[in-house]
Amino acid sequence: MICRGDLLLCANEQQLSFYYGILFSQGKINPINYSHFNRLIVAPYGISESDNVYSFQSPMNSREISMSEPLRVLWFGGVYPWFNIEDLIKACVIVNTDYMPCRITIAGALNPFNNHPLFRSKAVQIANLCQTPEYCDIVELVEWVPYNQ
Repeated sequence: MICRGDLLLCANEQQLSFYYGILFSQGKINPINYSHFNRLIVAPYGISESDNVYSFQSPMNSREISMSEPLRVLWFGGVYPWFNIEDLIKACVIVNTDYMPCRITIAGALNPFNNHPLFRSKAVQIANLCQTPEYCDIVELVEWVPYNQ
């Protein structure tokens, strides 16, 4: 699923290296596009510290998007109490309603290795939100998958 992403936000430098490794191994980053590959941004809190994030030239602007295949937003890892992922889900609904087909996949919303009540309640809250009629066709929840799989 990482290879389908147009823009990947990483929490830290280690995750950036992980994503680069996957994209290199899949041939998504190669000698032809290496010098202008700018689809990875380190954004520890969901936003970039860079001032030029708003001038980011998305590959979506330069490629033809099939209206039959929805734009796919991917969220990897748990949902944490300090992330306002509800706004991201609502933004996907707006894109889907007003612009083009759009879906969001949330992989590993419930981290099985973290039993803290705030983390668990946030995951339950998101699961309940995604079952409502407004969101059920837009949001896909995928169970936690270990990195080695």
